[in-house]
Order: sequence, then C-alpha cells, then structure tokens
Amino acid sequence: MQVIDFTNSENFDQDLADFCALGTVPSDFSAKVSEILREVKDGGDPAALRYTQAFDGAHLQVDDLRVSLEELTQAPQSLSETERLAIMEAIEMVQAFHRHTLPKNWKTENK
Repeated sequence: MQVIDFTNSENFDQDLADFCALGTVPSDFSAKVSEILREVKDGGDPAALRYTQAFDGAHLQVDDLRVSLEELTQAPQSLSETERLAIMEAIEMVQAFHRHTLPKNWKTENK
C-alpha cells in the first residue's frame, strides 16, 4: 500500500486536490457493483462467499458466517477503550443524522 503524507504540506488543499484528480473510475464500475449486489441478493450466502474468495482470497463456508452467542457476548470485552469510544461516537453521529431527517410537526391555517 502506498502511503502519502501531506501533514507538513503548506499547500495541503491543492496537494490533496491534485492527488484526487489522478483517481479514475472505470466507466463500467457502477454497473459491475450493481451486478455483484444483485447476485448476492439473489444467491445469498453462497454468492457472497464466492465474492469473498475472489476479492479477499478467504476460503469460507456458510457455517463460518454464523456468530455464536458466546462470541457475541465476549466481543465487547475484546475492544480497546479507543475502539469502544469510536463505536459510540459513530452511533451518536448516525442517530443525530437521522434525527434531522424526521418530519417536523407543524400546522397552519388557511385564509
């Protein structure tokens, strides 16, 4: 992985814009993503596992996807305080965002 560090850049905004301008997305990207999502929706876990193997090289079985009750119970204890705080902050941001999308109560009177 290439790491690019602009932290000491005097022209950060321009350097970042120049870097981002180099990125290109193939014209068929959206179509390919839609195709993959459709196949996973229609094909379920086996389709997801095929893509997991193709993209990540992970050789998993459907049974590997199930998380046991014991794993779920122990998972919070495996988090560092930093990870726990990051998750709580993410939850708060999602909740705040969705609170803004709720319809507002209002009323008016016609003439």
